[in-house]
Amino acid sequence: MSQHYLPPGSINNGRFLLGGDAAEHLSRALRARPGDTIKVFDGAGGRFLAELEAVGRSVSGRVTGPLPWSPPAFRTVICHALAARAALEETLRHATEAGAAEFRPFFSERAQAGRIRAALPAVGAGVVGIASDTCGGSAAVPSSATGRLDEEWERRRERYEGIILSAAEQCERGDLPAVLPPAHFHELLELPGRKLIGAPGKDAKPLTAIAAGLEKGAEVLVFIGPEGGFSPDELDLAKRKGAEFFTLGPTVLRAETAAASAAAVLACAGESLK
Repeated sequence: MSQHYLPPGSINNGRFLLGGDAAEHLSRALRARPGDTIKVFDGAGGRFLAELEAVGRSVSGRVTGPLPWSPPAFRTVICHALAARAALEETLRHATEAGAAEFRPFFSERAQAGRIRAALPAVGAGVVGIASDTCGGSAAVPSSATGRLDEEWERRRERYEGIILSAAEQCERGDLPAVLPPAHFHELLELPGRKLIGAPGKDAKPLTAIAAGLEKGAEVLVFIGPEGGFSPDELDLAKRKGAEFFTLGPTVLRAETAAASAAAVLACAGESLK
C-alpha cells in the first residue's frame, strides 16, 4: 500500500482531490482503481488511510481514518558541505529516510570548486571565493556572484524538495524536512543546539555514546565535511564554539553515507525516550 502527499488544506470535510503528477502516478504507474486503499500524509505530521473514489486525470477520495506516526525524539539538522550534485541529492534522499528534520548545506575550505559548480553551475568561478571565507567574517564573494548563487539555488530548490518528498513518501514519515540555502560554516556554528562534527580522531567519541546522553526534544546539528575532510582551521573554530567531535566507526564513509548513518543512529537512540 503506497503513501502519497496531500498538501495541508487539501482535505475538506474528509475528502480530497489530487491532480498533476500525483494523479498521473496513481492512475498510470500504479494502476489504481476506485475502491483501492492508499496512505496519505500532509507533510505536517498527519498520516491517514484513504479510499479512492474516482481515478483519472484527477484522483478523488475520502479519508477513512488516522495512521500513527511520531517524529524522532531528537531534531536532527544535517549540516553538510556542498558536494557534487549526485552526492548532494543522495544525502537528501537517504537522510530523509533516516529521520533528518532539516538540511543546511555549507561552504567548506576543502570543497572543490568543480564540485560546487556541479551543484550550483550558474555561479561559476565566483564560488571559489566563498570557500575561503568559511572561518572568517568578511564577505569574500562579489555581490553579483552571491546573487547568481541565490538564483541558481532557487532553481534547484524545487528539484531538491521533490527528492525529499519522494523519500518521505517511500519511508512513510508524516512530515517533510526543509532544505535551506547554502551558508558559511562559521554561520552555522552560531545556531542554537548541540553541535556534532564528524571528524574521526583522538578527541572523537562514538556517536552512539553521545546520543545516549541527549534529552528528548534536543536540537542536534550534525556537521558532515567534504571529501577532503574539515580543514585544521575549521576544526579549531568548531572546538572554540563548543562543538563535539564524533565518529561512526572504524571505516571511512562517503559524505552522503555518513549523513544518513548519523541521522539513523540518532533516530534509533531516541526511540527509548518516546
